[in-house]
Amino acid sequence: MIVRLLVVLAVLGLAWLAVGRWERRQGAQVMGVSPGVTMFTTDDCRICPLAMETLAGAGVPVTLRSALDPLAEALAVRSVPTLVVADGQGHVTMRRSGRTVITDVRSIAAALAAAFPAA
Repeated sequence: MIVRLLVVLAVLGLAWLAVGRWERRQGAQVMGVSPGVTMFTTDDCRICPLAMETLAGAGVPVTLRSALDPLAEALAVRSVPTLVVADGQGHVTMRRSGRTVITDVRSIAAALAAAFPAA
């Protein structure tokens, strides 16, 4: 009985780690990504307003795009909000989806600063 419980807990733990890694994946390199921070959203996104508020509070300028945009399809956006940070050449250096857009705001600000170092 205890062995079964430990196996179930181990499987759940591995699934939780896998989901976390999936949400933080970098994403494909796609042409046409604007330099800076771009967030894909929909009209009925529940946490998008909180994500925008959190990013604004951290001083991160964000370009909003629809999740129905062809660029979203090229980037394989499957959930909202999805945020990408692109460097000056348009290469995606960071990608966050779902609640990680809110919880990783410091990492997003750091990635933006690294992509565009102060002159």
